Amino acid sequence: MDTDLSFTKPIDAQFAHEGIETAIALAVKQVFAVDLAQKMQDLVDYGCPHIGSHTVVERFTKQDGLVVLRRQNTSETLMRIIYANWLSLASERGLGFLEFVLRMLWTDQWQIKRLFHRIDRRTQYPAYLSADESIPNQFLTSRIYISLDAAVDLDEIVSLAPIIRNLVPAHIVPMIHAQGLDKDLGDSDIGVAVIAISHQILDLSDGASLDIPTGYPYPMPIEEEEEEEEEEEEELPPKPEEPNPPIQSFDYAVLRFLWSKNSGKDLDIRVSIVEPDRNTLLGWAKETTDDDYIIWSGDNTEYGVESVMIDIKKLSQDYSGQITIEAKAFWYTELSPAHNASFRLQFESYTGGSMIQDGFDFINEGGQTKQSIIIPSYTELQFPNDGDDGELIATLSYNLTSKSGTLV
Repeated sequence: MDTDLSFTKPIDAQFAHEGIETAIALAVKQVFAVDLAQKMQDLVDYGCPHIGSHTVVERFTKQDGLVVLRRQNTSETLMRIIYANWLSLASERGLGFLEFVLRMLWTDQWQIKRLFHRIDRRTQYPAYLSADESIPNQFLTSRIYISLDAAVDLDEIVSLAPIIRNLVPAHIVPMIHAQGLDKDLGDSDIGVAVIAISHQILDLSDGASLDIPTGYPYPMPIEEEEEEEEEEEEELPPKPEEPNPPIQSFDYAVLRFLWSKNSGKDLDIRVSIVEPDRNTLLGWAKETTDDDYIIWSGDNTEYGVESVMIDIKKLSQDYSGQITIEAKAFWYTELSPAHNASFRLQFESYTGGSMIQDGFDFINEGGQTKQSIIIPSYTELQFPNDGDDGELIATLSYNLTSKSGTLV
């Protein structure tokens, strides 16, 4: 650090006037000393950061992925020494530098051991690793074992372990062991529990290109498929789709349009009450609410969810008989070949409680979920012209008197 460098020397060297000019010069020097002097000095020290202030050392230490310490009294000195050695070693950094850092951090409370592997078990590498060099018929691996004593602070190990892994050469694989976490279980009983979660996965990649069952794990050869088609004597009628369950009585409901990055970007929705005809369309560039009977969540221009809340309690106060709500959608952003244009429409109803908006979604507080129906959906319609309100995705029909309905 150049302590003789003066940033206000031109002011000191100017002709000494009395009165207001002297006061201004003194004020400028004081403001510079308080607000700018250290920042300017730090910029000068960027050319040789290991002799700069603690701020400079920490900035360049983070930039090079080295150890950033949070110890009282000693952290600044240790970080400065480690960074200075990091700069001086340059391309000669290796396990020697790792040992130097560990010695700086934890003196003699650590060990580094090179690991070996049995030659006759080489096909099962790295299952048979050992730090014992005396075992015959084994070869030296690129793995090392770093053991830290129980006296070393566990919080510091957790924060510095990722950085220590970055200090070794690229071909070295370190394993860090904190003895402070060791515990002798003695004759304790050990129980094992297995929990299974079922997932329904639909893979359309094979079927879309070869028109074959999507559950087949590998693409079926086209020749075999043609032979199977020739052997078919008659074409079976398509299996009818199972209808959605009937809509049960509810107080509130949410229509959620759900899509991912793979689907596309910026799905725009159009939702309206068409029976009775309210002549109010919700969605981007349209309305945000239809007299609070239905409320739009706002425009999600990326991916995730966009939704509309339906207040059946309020509709029942003003109307009776049948109501019909149409849900439409289109893509605002042009689809690319990587997009599959698919999304899901979820109908979720609630009884009791109240509805609050949460981002582009609505959630129920204090009530109970009554139904949840998901409809796999698809549209290639993109940014429709004026007068085109999107492709019809689903129609919700609900009788306010019988409190039942359908979703198709």
